Amino acid sequence: MDQSPTPSSANGMPQKEGSTSGVIAIIVIVVLLALGGIYYLLTSGTSMQPVNDTMPTMEEVANSSDPDVQAAMSQGSSDALAEIEADLNSTDLSGIDAELAELGI
Repeated sequence: MDQSPTPSSANGMPQKEGSTSGVIAIIVIVVLLALGGIYYLLTSGTSMQPVNDTMPTMEEVANSSDPDVQAAMSQGSSDALAEIEADLNSTDLSGIDAELAELGI
């Protein structure tokens, strides 16, 4: 049996080679990624501002003159299959493609 000697420390345990350099390399990579992220956030040019839009109240929605809103408000709240089908059949989906095209989707 031909065995090659392994390096060992003073207490007789084999030494691990390169474990310290691997840990240092990982730490350096993580620090560089963190610094890059901070730099990107500081120089991205877009600032994150809170949106001041408020949600309409239920009264504003109910009093809306929009025909789509009025059609949605007239739908039933039952979970019976026949009433769900009736609501689905009364829903106008003819202009949905045009609205998606306006949004750029």
